[in-house]
Amino acid sequence: MTANNSSNSNTAVFSNSEMSLPRPIRFWLLVIFNIPSVICSFSIIIHIIMDRVQRYALQNHTILLILIIYLPIQLVDINFYLVFFHYGYVSPSKPIVCLLWWFADYGCFIGGLILMACTYVYTLPVCGASPCYQSYGILSEWEFIVNSSISIVLESIVSIGLIVRVQRQKRRIHQSTQWHKYRRMIIQLFLVSSVDLSLNLPFYLIAFAHLCGLPQEYGAQLQLYFFFLGYFAIFLFPFASLCQFPELRKTIKNKIIAVLPRQLYRRTPVGPVTVTIPMVQQQ
Repeated sequence: MTANNSSNSNTAVFSNSEMSLPRPIRFWLLVIFNIPSVICSFSIIIHIIMDRVQRYALQNHTILLILIIYLPIQLVDINFYLVFFHYGYVSPSKPIVCLLWWFADYGCFIGGLILMACTYVYTLPVCGASPCYQSYGILSEWEFIVNSSISIVLESIVSIGLIVRVQRQKRRIHQSTQWHKYRRMIIQLFLVSSVDLSLNLPFYLIAFAHLCGLPQEYGAQLQLYFFFLGYFAIFLFPFASLCQFPELRKTIKNKIIAVLPRQLYRRTPVGPVTVTIPMVQQQ
């Protein structure tokens, strides 16, 4: 696509790339959810790295890796969105900004790679929403099926398979399954999988319907909403992972209480008050 063709088609593409939810609302939603999520992510990462027991626990390696992969999205992708919502265009309007935005959005969120230089559209979110390699049929289908859709389906299958494997392993060594010992793991798997599936799966179902022949105008606005809601799976993942670290939860709670005004936790005792009235002698 040339620069002229890109400029002429900006208006048409822009109308299909914007959701009806006003930009100021999206701006503040991202700010309100992203800030505590980033703080929670750094807290978990530092806790795992600094605590030797947590660092050597294999189940924490996946959490640590996911949090590290999600951080560029929260620190780069989200901030570029905030700048775009504020100014109405990509600022600064430089190719390197679009490459960095694409890397954070596709390289970390979907797992794709930036393969070639493209024409950048500075009046659209994510500089045109997708790198130009997605214009090629086989690369676009590979990106959608292998890097995106299959990972969503495998997440639920692997989560259920892990619980089944624990059950079968217990039976093999003739031990009774004490589910209360695995309650934390089950709750964590349920929270992480349910949040991710409920927010990401509808988007890919609509995209799959379009791939199968459904006209693009059907479900386009709904797909934009689900794309936006997909960021909340990233925001909520650190909080869902906190169930694995009760000591860290307690520490964070104590820190929050220490920061809040002490007057909120002070209670003035209320009880009967005895007042002594001096007697006045009459002369």
